[in-house]
Amino acid sequence: MNKGVKQLFQNLLGLKGSSSTPSGMVRERGPDVIRDPARITDIMTQAMTQELPLQLHLDKLPLTYYSGFQSPEEDDPKALWISPLDPQEGNAQLAVVSQVEISFFAEKGTMRALLRVEEQAADGSIRLNWPEKLLHDTQKRSLYRVDVDSSCGIKIQLWDSQGKRLPINPLDISTGGISFSSQTVHETLAKGNRVRVQFLLPEGEESFGIDGVMLGSVAKDRIHHIYRLRFLIASYEVARRVEELVAMLQRRILQKRSRISQSRA
Repeated sequence: MNKGVKQLFQNLLGLKGSSSTPSGMVRERGPDVIRDPARITDIMTQAMTQELPLQLHLDKLPLTYYSGFQSPEEDDPKALWISPLDPQEGNAQLAVVSQVEISFFAEKGTMRALLRVEEQAADGSIRLNWPEKLLHDTQKRSLYRVDVDSSCGIKIQLWDSQGKRLPINPLDISTGGISFSSQTVHETLAKGNRVRVQFLLPEGEESFGIDGVMLGSVAKDRIHHIYRLRFLIASYEVARRVEELVAMLQRRILQKRSRISQSRA
């Protein structure tokens, strides 16, 4: 990563540690509680219309399942249907759990709700009750980020919603998304726009892609504009690949630091 861009990125986004918090972490308030029925309807209808991916936990168990909202029904717009769970073993457990927790990305943060399973259709689709409240968490430091070093052997490419590849300089990555810089302002990278990220891995490892949503430009200087995007993870397999990629980058950084320390000894 270019040192000047990295320094700007750390200074503006608060990545420098303080005496009251560990290095790289900041204190943030808890999630907002949304109870307004009209706002809940607006958020949920948009999620269903866009068929956004979601994550689901059974009775707060640690295992994460993946699903997606289904389009709203014309005769019953508040019928909340989601696709079958991935991994599929979770579908059999829905009949014996008292509640599930869903989470999905909306309004620059994570929306969460505790819901009940009302019905399982023959095709595996799952109907949940309409939420009475949503928890909106906009915390930005909850996921560990790893610098993307140019020597790591991994290339990250970005396509906008029009299918155009955009030149970017990746800065860091977490299991939730990436940050990158660009010397050009791109209108198609405005907050809320959908994008496609492609990871080109070293020879012998299978490359893969993932959809994302832009969080917009978060910082800039005279030359660079810094953007952040959030991954839209729709399956267990994609989540596993992203986690493995982040872990691999972290191992390589630690190995590089170890070699530098040994050479100075």
